[in-house]
Amino acid sequence: MEESKTPSESHGRSRADADGDPCNRPFPLLRPNPKESLPAKLFVAAGALVFWILARGKSPESLAPLALGCGLPVLAGLAWMIRRRLHQAIFLSGQALLVVLGTAGGLRGAPFPLGVVPLLPAVLMLWGLFGMARKTDELERRVLQGALALASGIALCAMLVYGVAETLGARRAPAITWFEILVIGLYAGLMIVGRRYS
Repeated sequence: MEESKTPSESHGRSRADADGDPCNRPFPLLRPNPKESLPAKLFVAAGALVFWILARGKSPESLAPLALGCGLPVLAGLAWMIRRRLHQAIFLSGQALLVVLGTAGGLRGAPFPLGVVPLLPAVLMLWGLFGMARKTDELERRVLQGALALASGIALCAMLVYGVAETLGARRAPAITWFEILVIGLYAGLMIVGRRYS
């Protein structure tokens, strides 16, 4: 005969299963879909990594052939994601490209229009985030709203603290730094707020 379980044990087990199963997590960004998007992510990651390695120490004028060669697999991967509307993968790829292009030596301080290229991944990230938001239900919207509020608070506190540090002699931070802090705050907010509804 099977042992009978008390309601508290059953509730504890169901909650543990929900926490461990990505399908039960309360926002698409916390539910990875590697089987659908892994090939495209590999193309994007490979192209971005090769560009980041080879672009170190080069002048902006010499980056055009390199960007063309490394950009082909990146564009192929992004086209795959966009065609299948894998908004989560688009968001994550945009974040990876933002870090790569923002730290590539040849693009730092480059004149217009090359200097604004690192902003293009930010557009991809926003597109992916809005795409995920459109697919959410009422509960997931509440999680996203709470996470965005927490992320805005984190970014605002970081800006205020660094503003004081600048008056004491700290170097001026690039504007893209605050966007990255906002993204990190979004991840933290989704995990913190999402635990309340798991």
